[in-house]
Amino acid sequence: MDITEKYIREYSACEQDLRFYIASLINNKSDVDDILQETATAIWKKYELRDPEKPFLPWALTFAFNAVRNYRQKLKTRQKYFSNELLESMAVVEEKRHDELAAQSKILQSAIRSLSERERLLIEHRYSSGGTIQTLAEKLGEKPDALYKQLQRTREKLLRIIQLEMKRA
Repeated sequence: MDITEKYIREYSACEQDLRFYIASLINNKSDVDDILQETATAIWKKYELRDPEKPFLPWALTFAFNAVRNYRQKLKTRQKYFSNELLESMAVVEEKRHDELAAQSKILQSAIRSLSERERLLIEHRYSSGGTIQTLAEKLGEKPDALYKQLQRTREKLLRIIQLEMKRA
């Protein structure tokens, strides 16, 4: 895989996270899009210098932070923004929130993997693909009420697993 493909793969995987991060610091959607584009360009220019042993997203977030700061400097005469100190504090909070969400996502994925195949099917059909229990019941030739009860038991099981894992963490 060449460097362009690696960049596209890594950038695409975290583009939503970058967008949310920027949006948490800037409230104008078109500004967010502009800053995201500027961030993507800056990341691409420095991509060859990146340490591939370290995670891509935290590295990319530094570019987003700098792009937000630069963008604010350009617009300073037009509009009032938060102070740089407050912006930095917000960035730290957002990074911690992102780390917490990543840890929670990892725990959830682990918990889902610990379910039986049938339990995973119920969860994935209901939440990942947005399917209804009625549709799944027809597909499996089972009664919807029975599947609703199984889904409820599976959710309770997932909750217990997640709570146990969070206590360990």
